[in-house]
Amino acid sequence: MLNLTLKGLELVRLSRRHNIANKLLTFLGTGNYVEVYHKYNEVQSGPHVYIQESLMEIFCKEWNNEDSVVIIQTSASKEKNWHGENGLEKRLNNLKNTFNIQIDTLDIPEGKSENELWEMFEAVLSKIDEKDNIILDVTHSFRSLPILSLIILNYAKAVKQVKIEKIIYAVFETLGSQNEVKDMLLEKRVVPIFDLTPFVTLFDWTIAVNRFLETGNASKINELSSEKLKPILRESEGREGTRMQV
Repeated sequence: MLNLTLKGLELVRLSRRHNIANKLLTFLGTGNYVEVYHKYNEVQSGPHVYIQESLMEIFCKEWNNEDSVVIIQTSASKEKNWHGENGLEKRLNNLKNTFNIQIDTLDIPEGKSENELWEMFEAVLSKIDEKDNIILDVTHSFRSLPILSLIILNYAKAVKQVKIEKIIYAVFETLGSQNEVKDMLLEKRVVPIFDLTPFVTLFDWTIAVNRFLETGNASKINELSSEKLKPILRESEGREGTRMQV
């Protein structure tokens, strides 16, 4: 475990750079997916088979060639849904003219042993650069991957100063079973995307409060409060023409 921590710190040193990039980390599953719309708040994607296509349309329109989408896949999901005529690889290649971003892939093991879990930890961490703005999609993550992904991101926050922009989950099951969805009219197949980021914020607040109770140091609470107030104060500044310091 110590060796893995040292490797993580070495990755920090090697990945230092001046530009801050946006990065979407998303898992490719092994399901037989059907064409649906995806909706986040009031923004709705066009109909797509893969969640990754919809996420790019919803979140990545303003990104540039410094930004990237990382498709995380096992050998099974790669064989089932990456390659082939209807695979995600071909669909993303067709989108390259629309999105000026990098498409990257990451092969991970199945996670069937503790060693494989640590291999997954190292592999995902290696794709995260210092001060990245991260969107994590856990729609098709499996087994322990959702909790492992959260641990990786919190570790990266500490050692690479990344920002967790969003953690999202597309809730296909709200439409019913896959067979039921297949029988629906396409325009009725609208899958909501849930924003799970507030739970990460709650985790940060838990750490901040615990630090305050143990040491009396309220700096982390002040920092979190400031981050929460910044958008409100900016909106107030723009509306009232006043300048406020945060």
